[in-house]
Amino acid sequence: MKILKYFTLLSLSIVLFSSCSSKKTDDKSEEICIYQLDDKSLDFTWTAYKFTNKTGVNGTFNEISVKSIENPTSFEDMISNVEFSINTQSVFSNEPERDPKIAQFFFGTMANTSTITGAIKKVDGMNATLSLTINEMTLDVPGHIMMSGDTIKLHSEIDFKQFGAEEAVAMLNQVCSDQHKGEDGKSVFWDVVDINVKAVYKKDCK
Repeated sequence: MKILKYFTLLSLSIVLFSSCSSKKTDDKSEEICIYQLDDKSLDFTWTAYKFTNKTGVNGTFNEISVKSIENPTSFEDMISNVEFSINTQSVFSNEPERDPKIAQFFFGTMANTSTITGAIKKVDGMNATLSLTINEMTLDVPGHIMMSGDTIKLHSEIDFKQFGAEEAVAMLNQVCSDQHKGEDGKSVFWDVVDINVKAVYKKDCK
């Protein structure tokens, strides 16, 4: 019995000593990071194609607004909650004679497309799903994300046939017939347009 008492008292002493002398290691707060897109760094480029051999013509829009949620705590939250609005009448291809024709005969031929609205609705790794509203149609369009340091690049392809805009494509090709003629003498304006977007993001951790 004395031996049992001794071990019981020894065990209690060890427990009490350990509880009094142990160092707390779990009081460190978890780091929280806030992600934010730098709107001023936005670089938007479209590439349309003419001629049978599919020669690219680059341009942009001078009026693009971007909106994202406040204080996203992850990269995915920042990207997958971006909404944007493009004023199609601000189209700019560095060709003064071409731009009014694109605005009037291409976007102007579509229904309610003085503005293109859209959002990045889903991000899965380096793949993204964009929702675009063009010609009174809202469709999902696949995109691909590339990273380089703190710079995000997004590439996507728009097929205007999917938005029922064949008439707009034909109309622009008609008014720009001479400019769309290649060496084979054929006037061709392609239905697809490549979109490339580049922006810098900031990460602030506390």
